[in-house]
Amino acid sequence: MKIAIEELAGCSGCTIAVLDLHEMLLDVIAEADIVYSPVIMDVKEPPEDIDIAFVTGAVRNVENRERLEKIRKRSKTLVALGTCACYGGVSGLSMLSSNEDLFSCVYREVETTKPTGLSQQTCRRSSTGRSRWATS
Repeated sequence: MKIAIEELAGCSGCTIAVLDLHEMLLDVIAEADIVYSPVIMDVKEPPEDIDIAFVTGAVRNVENRERLEKIRKRSKTLVALGTCACYGGVSGLSMLSSNEDLFSCVYREVETTKPTGLSQQTCRRSSTGRSRWATS
């Protein structure tokens, strides 16, 4: 059996969780070959005829979409693994605003110091849908 693990926009935590199987991973390897996983091996392209492909991470850009489509075409079964692959996860939250709004919210519109010290700030959406920092 050929197994692949494709990673899209995310933290690689799901692939690391597979590695955290420790000795149990040897039982998996005895029954199957991991033929593609960019985090745990030096491979650039998924091979043809993959039996099971696990996909982690969210589709965040065109490259992610193309990689997802490629692994889908090359595998018999595709499994979404983890919150990002299933629901968008933290990476998916960035799709709620434009890149310009995100950049402004994080880098342009933030107070980094105050005379009275640092305050806790969070990025909130205004009634117009634009991201803004709110001090709490």
